[in-house]
Amino acid sequence: MKTDIYAIVTQQIIEILEQGAGQWEHYLTESARACNVARNVEGRPYTGINAITLAFTRLRHGFKSNRWATFKQIQAKGAQVLKGSKGTPVLFFNVVEKKDAVVGEAQRYAMARYYTVFNLDQTTLVDDTPELPVEAPANVKGCANDFVGIKIEHCLSSTACYTPALDRITMPHLPAFKSEAHYFSTLVHECSHWTGHESRLNRNFSGRFGTYQHAMEELVAELATCFFAAATNTEFHSQRNSAAYLGHWLTKAKEDSRALVTVASKAQKACELLLQHYKPAVMTGAMAG
Repeated sequence: MKTDIYAIVTQQIIEILEQGAGQWEHYLTESARACNVARNVEGRPYTGINAITLAFTRLRHGFKSNRWATFKQIQAKGAQVLKGSKGTPVLFFNVVEKKDAVVGEAQRYAMARYYTVFNLDQTTLVDDTPELPVEAPANVKGCANDFVGIKIEHCLSSTACYTPALDRITMPHLPAFKSEAHYFSTLVHECSHWTGHESRLNRNFSGRFGTYQHAMEELVAELATCFFAAATNTEFHSQRNSAAYLGHWLTKAKEDSRALVTVASKAQKACELLLQHYKPAVMTGAMAG
């Protein structure tokens, strides 16, 4: 029987979330606040679904190290995995070439693989990387003017939204929010929706995800906001409705093992595009709004 690589990785995160019922916002918020993004033993940062899986696993088990390595990598460094330690599966893709019988030319394909990694706290290997203090998010007073090329308008409303037909984000004024951090998290969330416009990433979940498409898009924006907060060290507040969307997400993930990986991958791309438009202004006063 062929191994379903996506199912292995998806099951890992489903178990984490189901065992920690009600902890979705906690996991996201704490992951975004973590200064030390998950990296492999050589220092390369993990992205997409791997970044989420490893961040959640680290929080769940209280690992202090942000470094991960395979069994062979640990042995190669003269160390051992501690007895009874359970590894964490991560995905990676190999680009392979295969001759197409019809076209007659070599075609390139991305082949999914997975391997198991262990946090360095689960090994006898000493993490000799400089320890970064777990500090509070930077005091960044983000505002609409920090995003270049994105149409953002403020109005007397209690609801924030992105309107694809107008390609415009509508935001309540700052006083409508509990704090500047809540305002900025909401702004980044709506800007994440903006990245999915057909003229940009052309994100469309209507086919494969059917009635789940709205939930999938909301989760992309939520995860993209989390990734953005981690990348910029700004405070993050999860959307209140994320728990409801998570229920749809988990239901779909159990039916379609690639759902979770797809959403995380699209969120990573949304964040990367958003960072290209993020040009924080020099703080000279209060936020716009």
